[in-house]
Amino acid sequence: MPDPPVILVITPDPTRSERVARWLGNTHTVRTAADRDAALQEFDTAVDVVLVDEELSDVPLEELLGQLKALQVGCQYVHLVTDPPGLEEMGLGVDERVRKPLDREELRSLVTRLEKRKDVQEAVDSYFSALSKRRALEAEMVSDPENDPRYRALSGELLGRRRQIESLLTQVEKKDHESTTVNDRINTEPTPLYRANPYEFYGLWLFAALTYGVGDLFSTAYPVLVVPGIEEANPIVDTLLMNFGIGGFLFFKLFVFLILITISVQGGRTADRFSYYWPPLLATVLGAGLTVWNLRLIG
Repeated sequence: MPDPPVILVITPDPTRSERVARWLGNTHTVRTAADRDAALQEFDTAVDVVLVDEELSDVPLEELLGQLKALQVGCQYVHLVTDPPGLEEMGLGVDERVRKPLDREELRSLVTRLEKRKDVQEAVDSYFSALSKRRALEAEMVSDPENDPRYRALSGELLGRRRQIESLLTQVEKKDHESTTVNDRINTEPTPLYRANPYEFYGLWLFAALTYGVGDLFSTAYPVLVVPGIEEANPIVDTLLMNFGIGGFLFFKLFVFLILITISVQGGRTADRFSYYWPPLLATVLGAGLTVWNLRLIG
C-alpha cells in the first residue's frame, strides 16, 4: 500500500494549520511549521505539496522557496494570499496563488489538482529518461534495433508514458478549469464577514442567545408558571401563553431569533456591516431588557 501524500503547511497561524490538518488528515500526512527553521526541518523529499501563508514574516517568500527547491525540485508550491496578486507578483516561483480563507472542498480540490500536476512532471521525467536510454541503445547497435528486445521494451515504455501523460494532462486541464471557475466566483464576490471573522460572529450570537433566549425564557417562564399570583405584563407574551401555552411562546421566540440570524447572515454575505451587526445587537438588547423587566416582577 503506497504511503499517503505529504502536505507541509507553513504558517504562523496555528488555527489555520490545525484546520488543514483536520480537513486532510484522513487522506494525507500533514506537517506544520510556523517559521523558516521549522519548515526546513519538516521538509524532505517525501513532501508533495507546500502551502506557504503570506503572513510568514521571518523570511522573504523567494528566499524560502529557493532554500526548499534546493532540497527538492519536484514539489508543488502554493502561496496563500488575502487579495488576488497583480501581474508583477506572478513570477515569485510558486505554482499557484490561492485566495484565503479556503473551505474544506476548495482545499481538497486544490491539493488533488497539484498532486495530478506532480504526476505529470514525474511521467514526463520518466518519458525523457526512457527516450535517452533508447537513443543510447540506438547509438550502440549496428543492426536493426527493432530486433533487439531491449529496444522494443523501451519503445513500449515510451508509448505507455505518452498515453499516461495525455491522460494526466486531460485530468489536470479539467481540474484547472474547475478551479478557475471557483476562483473567479471567489474573486468577484466579497468574502462573507462571518467567514473572515467567525469567532466574532459566533460570539455575538452566543451572547444574544444567552440574553434573548435563556435569560428571557427563564425569567418569563419561572414567574408565570411557578410563582403564584404573578401575571405576565407583556401583552404579546401574555396572549401567547394564554392561547398557545409555553410551546407557542417558545415557537414565537425561536421564529424571531431565526429571522434575525437570517438577516445577519445575508448581511455578512454582501459585506453589509449594518445588516450584519444590528440583528445580534437587537436580540441582545431585547433579551437583556426583557430579562430585567421580568426579574423586577419577581422581586
